[in-house]
Amino acid sequence: MDAHDTLLHRPEGLASRLRYDRSAFGDAVYGITDIFIVTFGLAFVLALFATGLILAVTVVGLVFLGLALAGARRLANWEGARTRALLRRPAGVLEGPERRPGLMGSIRSEIGHRSGWRAFGWLLVKLPMAMLTSAVTLLFWGGGVAELTYPLWFPLTGSVVGADGEARPGGQVWGGLALDSWPSAFAAALVGVLLLLAAPRATRAVVALNARLTGALLGHPPAER
Repeated sequence: MDAHDTLLHRPEGLASRLRYDRSAFGDAVYGITDIFIVTFGLAFVLALFATGLILAVTVVGLVFLGLALAGARRLANWEGARTRALLRRPAGVLEGPERRPGLMGSIRSEIGHRSGWRAFGWLLVKLPMAMLTSAVTLLFWGGGVAELTYPLWFPLTGSVVGADGEARPGGQVWGGLALDSWPSAFAAALVGVLLLLAAPRATRAVVALNARLTGALLGHPPAER
């Protein structure tokens, strides 16, 4: 391989070592959206479940319980599809119950089937994991971009109060030190570079843990068992 070929292959090798590939951005999208999807999904299921418990002595309560469990299973299966699409990792599908005849037969089938309860438990466990995943992703990717571009936007911000109590132009204070000068702004940009260099590996670690949790609670495809 001559020098020209070496130069052509070097960027690709560097990107590979830093884990900057298509999967890195899939991990980032998964991590950023994780907390929002889980929070709204869990709130919806809990609202139905709580209503069902309150009205459990009536037929209407059983209907709400059935809807809550069916909704939890659909969310779990959607999470499996999201895991396969963005993380390219295997994820199982929770099968619904065999429906009995009639409305109440379908509701009782839903309540008596373990897949809905399994999905409901997954949602409860998933919430703290989603908080961790989104926090790490936003710290490295969001924080990295914010710090990298700090020299561009810090002159446009208002004033900050430093350790000496004086107000100075700038948008950030680190340990009482106001980042109110060009040298400090470029130091922040350097921190942004370091965060973005570490972002793919850091995000990959938490989303991999997330995917393993999903697989453990929801099951793996038949080929994986």
